[in-house]
Amino acid sequence: MTCKTNGSGTVCNARLTTTYSFAAEFTCTEPSTFDVNEAGTTEREVVWEYDRAGNLASRTTRIISLAGSFSNAATGKSVPESGHFTIRHEYLTPGDLSTDQTTFDGLFVKVTVPGEGIVFQDAGSLVYDPGGDVLHEGGHHQFQASELAGLCNALA
Repeated sequence: MTCKTNGSGTVCNARLTTTYSFAAEFTCTEPSTFDVNEAGTTEREVVWEYDRAGNLASRTTRIISLAGSFSNAATGKSVPESGHFTIRHEYLTPGDLSTDQTTFDGLFVKVTVPGEGIVFQDAGSLVYDPGGDVLHEGGHHQFQASELAGLCNALA
């Protein structure tokens, strides 16, 4: 990370490539029962902001690009996924991680199948209070709502 001090505190940032792999991310039950694995790569920028006293005030992760796949663990059949979004953790009391208000904005996930179009998408905005309750929701959130039928059908 590279950090710079300014009049309101310190800002640290970095750019990196990460990989992810989630075995049995969820289970499809229709049209048959099978676990779904997820794996891929992201290009991301992270920014940490500290107040003048050195307390962490916010963390922001910008997923510039996400390229991966969901796969049927039983058959290996897979479909590509893509996304680009921002996750912001704002500490309502800087330095107190229990006061984390988290915001998700953008295209969290999209699965497009040739000849079928978009079969799965989660996009928009979600804001959670420190207790995990939704303060704001805008957009269409199939992943958050566990609306998996289109994706499960594409993987069956």
